[in-house]
Amino acid sequence: MLMNNASVLHGRIAALIEQSYDLERAAPRTQAREIHGLADAYHAWYAEVMHTFEEAFQDRIFRQRQILSQVEPMVGGPSGTGIALLERLCRNFPRFLAPLQGRMPGRRPFAVRDAVDFHDAVHALLNAFFDDVEVREVVPDRLGARPRGDFLLRAERVAVQPRTVRAGADTEFLAEEVAYDFPYYAAHPSCDALVVLVHDPDRALENARGLERRLTCRHDGLFVHLYVTP
Repeated sequence: MLMNNASVLHGRIAALIEQSYDLERAAPRTQAREIHGLADAYHAWYAEVMHTFEEAFQDRIFRQRQILSQVEPMVGGPSGTGIALLERLCRNFPRFLAPLQGRMPGRRPFAVRDAVDFHDAVHALLNAFFDDVEVREVVPDRLGARPRGDFLLRAERVAVQPRTVRAGADTEFLAEEVAYDFPYYAAHPSCDALVVLVHDPDRALENARGLERRLTCRHDGLFVHLYVTP
């Protein structure tokens, strides 16, 4: 329907332009007003079509591209396989701990009491599933920030950063801390993706899934994935 209207408008404008040469002296003002009126109608139609196109097509394409950019590393490639496995390890972390915490009488249970315990547990899991696990200590350049331990899976080109949530922790503060590290990992020559494993044993985070969605993103070419586990 819109294309038919456009053809009609184009035809009328072309015909009036041809007539204007013959009638220029007879009724220049009348012809000019009609031509300008049709031109305005055409521009209004064009603006309506472009608005509809942007709203119904371009916006959806942009949103789809955002979604695809987030899941791109999870399909194909060494880092995609590694990230999918890391997500499973994090989601199943409580199941991994259950047999260690409920050991037979006389045996001391293995408990994750603090950030060091969680770091060691993640290290053990990574060693079980990945061949090349490099243990590192990262010193943030922010004043007052403490060194953090992370792991680099060189074959997969994935950095793994374990974090432990303390009781009464602020979700926004944690989000800012995690995001602060994005440029460091984005500039690392052996890192294409960052996986942040957050241990929240007391469920102190108010909106853990919302935090996951917000910080699972792409930053300067770096794929970031954040998973929270109790």
